[in-house]
Amino acid sequence: MKSLELFTGAGGLALGTHTVGFEHVGLVEWNEDACETLRSNVNENTVPGIDRWRVHHTDIRKFNFGTYKDIDLVAGGVPCQPFSLGGKHQGMDDQRDMFPQFVRAVRELRPRAFIIENVKGLLRRQFATYFNYVHLQLNHPDVTSKKGEEWESHLERLDKHHTKGTDKGLCYNVTWRLLNSADYGVPQRRERVFIVGFRSDTRIGFSFPDATHSKKSLERVQASGEYWKRHNTKPRFDYSHPVDDDGLRPWVTIRDAISDLPTPRANDPDAAHHRLVPGARAYPGHRQRLRPALEDVEGRCPRSARRREHDRAPERHRSVPHDPRGRARPVLPGLLALRRCVERGDAPARQRGAGEASGGHRAQRR
Repeated sequence: MKSLELFTGAGGLALGTHTVGFEHVGLVEWNEDACETLRSNVNENTVPGIDRWRVHHTDIRKFNFGTYKDIDLVAGGVPCQPFSLGGKHQGMDDQRDMFPQFVRAVRELRPRAFIIENVKGLLRRQFATYFNYVHLQLNHPDVTSKKGEEWESHLERLDKHHTKGTDKGLCYNVTWRLLNSADYGVPQRRERVFIVGFRSDTRIGFSFPDATHSKKSLERVQASGEYWKRHNTKPRFDYSHPVDDDGLRPWVTIRDAISDLPTPRANDPDAAHHRLVPGARAYPGHRQRLRPALEDVEGRCPRSARRREHDRAPERHRSVPHDPRGRARPVLPGLLALRRCVERGDAPARQRGAGEASGGHRAQRR
């Protein structure tokens, strides 16, 4: 099955679809560091079969989809900045809103299916009408906006077309769900909106997979002492009541994910993107800020503390204490080594990031 990846970043979604059997005929990305990361992994064939990937370093607004035929899947993480909780929240008025380009890809390529990933902020009330607009465009990609037509007017026409129940023209059955990566075994709470569509003539039924992991199960193994015994450390949480077994596996914590980290060494060729900063040490108050993060059940602690969670699936994780006693691990200042950003995101162990540190982290987050 052939697929085209849009807004590819460092290739996280592309690796997922590759793993389940899709052959990527092209990967489109404009960020230089992300493209360098992709090409580096393609050249080294870090994951079997990706050496055939073709990376397009270009602005998608200038990309000619007509060069591809018989595409089964179009997938991509449409840029999230216009809808993210951070930033200016300009949504459809932000020039970085690329939903129109994804819709164009679906209209021109007519794939059997598509997958879109975006941030939870897309579901905020202020974007509700626009989200409905995007949904309807994906339902009926052939019902295009007229020259000079405002999107609100286009939405009205889409509503009328959709409610008529006609199957004329290109039509997709579309569904969406807000999913949390921690519920599927990734050591990070990362809530993302997934939009999935199947061309109506495929007659394919689809439902999102059930969660495999849970916070409740993590609390259960921590309350029983099993978790702390496995990591050979003292319990850090007190549970005043027993936690029932919900039949799911426990959330994977940062301690689970990085417990095998060796002591850093300078110029270690076996530790990709894991730098030793000689002389780095904890500063006054460091341990005091560490403790609330370790004890907070919900992870809702100050950002500087939240970065140092060990025994939860955190939202963010950038600096890593050297050991459970709180001594600072000397890594790239303020940043988690790219090696562990990859592993935290559940990417293959051989996957590498490229480019400058900040650019590499931006690429790996995708």
